[in-house]
Amino acid sequence: MAGEPDWVPPGIDTRRANIARLYDYLLGGSHNFLADQDLGRALAAVEPDVRAIARANRAFGGRAVRFLGSAGIRQFLDIGSGIPTEGNVHEVAQRADRGARVVYADIDPVAIAHSRTILANRENAAIIEGDLREPEKILAHDDTRRLIDFSQPAGLLLVSVLHYVADADDPWSAVATLREALAPGSYLVLCHGTAEGKPAVVQAAGKVFNRSVATQSHVRSRAEITRLFGDFALVDPGLVHIPLWRPDSPADVPGDPSKFWCLAGVARKPLRQDIRGAAVEHCPHNAWAKTWHTRPRCPPRSPLSGFDVFTGGLLVVDPGLAADRGDRDHDIRIAARSGAARAGWRGPSTSPAPARS
Repeated sequence: MAGEPDWVPPGIDTRRANIARLYDYLLGGSHNFLADQDLGRALAAVEPDVRAIARANRAFGGRAVRFLGSAGIRQFLDIGSGIPTEGNVHEVAQRADRGARVVYADIDPVAIAHSRTILANRENAAIIEGDLREPEKILAHDDTRRLIDFSQPAGLLLVSVLHYVADADDPWSAVATLREALAPGSYLVLCHGTAEGKPAVVQAAGKVFNRSVATQSHVRSRAEITRLFGDFALVDPGLVHIPLWRPDSPADVPGDPSKFWCLAGVARKPLRQDIRGAAVEHCPHNAWAKTWHTRPRCPPRSPLSGFDVFTGGLLVVDPGLAADRGDRDHDIRIAARSGAARAGWRGPSTSPAPARS
């Protein structure tokens, strides 16, 4: 259209509201138009907290990326990334490690065009056109393969995007495909709209949204959202309303967290290695354990400890490892089952390591 800003790609109908531009408007950005602003104001009339919800959603993403950085994650795939604003994934991740690599994927042409401008000349970050409903294409994209090493742990971010995928398009299957591609020790960061806590308001806001935007919204129950994590283990505090997920300050938690009608969680893919016929999970970067040793076939870069007695048999690691203690030690919680025998974790040990046989 004539008179449009030069950052608007050709063929974009700016007279109809768009999810990415609406979100940009709610966050106080400038890459939006009258239709997006009108929808934002209409939503605010139904849900006065809509801007606060958008900001809380953005803040959760930043906290989650910092958490993943502290857990040693240095590569990130952010699907449904939207229009870049301050505090993007690559900015947060690269504060922890300048070499952190990020791939953004979105289907919105404005989000893609603006992302390309921001990411120009950044060899460790890229934006690709990708539809969450076609995860195989995202995984196979040249830039994805260039920047993400799927043999190593990565962070997958699906922040406030899945509630735009209809049940008929089977979001659970799409997420399962993405989870399957990740290496053990990877993390899934997820935030999803729910009617839990404020069903009447959510229903009213949904009607306003769905009559203005081509892509419809689909809030889901806690059980339906939990299914998206599959066999990944949720880290503390589990699946909670967004202000409750590891707030930077107690002052950031409102009196009624359910008024932020999104549930957020971070989960880790179990790590399994064979040691003399034993299955074991190892989680790096934790504060619970020091240097550990066990029998000869223990991989040297994944030493184990915490046993007073090595009982042999099947080692089963609690998948709910506290993988978030924030330093560079090793955390392994092990239940060793040999008949009725069990060797329990007791925290960091100062006793000598068991002798190698």
